[in-house]
Amino acid sequence: MFLSFKATASAFYWLEYPFKEVPILRNVYSAVKDLIQFFDNDAKKAGKVVLVDFPKTGVKAIGLLTRGDLSNFGFGSDVKGSSAVYFPMSYQLGGYTLVVPNNTITETNMKVDQAMKLALTGWMNN
Repeated sequence: MFLSFKATASAFYWLEYPFKEVPILRNVYSAVKDLIQFFDNDAKKAGKVVLVDFPKTGVKAIGLLTRGDLSNFGFGSDVKGSSAVYFPMSYQLGGYTLVVPNNTITETNMKVDQAMKLALTGWMNN
């Protein structure tokens, strides 16, 4: 909403400009900006917390559904019927994005910020 005003949008553009033009900064800045927008409560494309089954072991992993349609990435038919799910590591030292078959994904009612908070501590605190 703040950026919907013409004056603030213009000011933000000029503040953001150097970060978009320097090659290394551009990559880091765009990744951080995308991550912040992903967790923005007002975002229309907010991710969902999901459980992913690992069929032969009976193990379930908790992840964030980040993209349900992978068709525009040029992977071909190898990813048909699959989605991208991000699995954060404890203490936010990284994570993994895996392409998993849709039939192994179960949506939950957990909020993304709650799942990330729990992942941050390795689920030791509630």
